Amino acid sequence: MKSVQATLVFFFVLFLLRILLRRSWLAAAVFVALLRELQRSLGNEYPAVQIPTSIAIFAIVAFAGVRFGLVALAAGLFTVDLIVSAPMPASISSWYAPATAFVFLSVLGFAVGASTRRSERRPLWRGDSLRLSGSRQPLPHPASRCRPRSPW
Repeated sequence: MKSVQATLVFFFVLFLLRILLRRSWLAAAVFVALLRELQRSLGNEYPAVQIPTSIAIFAIVAFAGVRFGLVALAAGLFTVDLIVSAPMPASISSWYAPATAFVFLSVLGFAVGASTRRSERRPLWRGDSLRLSGSRQPLPHPASRCRPRSPW
């Protein structure tokens, strides 16, 4: 449940920032800075490690939310929560090691299966998809590429 709530809050904040700032890249940068300051206000023991790590994590979250949308963001946060909540055994012979191995192998299997399925379809990146401007040209209507039929 925690990942669903985090997804909705993150996406809502990104959505509001996108509307207020009118640029996706600026909204993502403000999102990273805002969440980093929020985490800093909670305090940490090792700032030399925590600051770059949290900036990288929030940048990945912002990129996934802006570029791929709500479903990818939800899947990513659910996967992170699943892996973090799996117990880490000190020894392979502990009684809960198979359950941990199942969690990691399941995530790995889903990732490999999804990437294989994705690569069978169309390319993930288009030439213009890496533009950072907020405005995109609308795609032409599919019927505009068709020739009108000749009455003869």
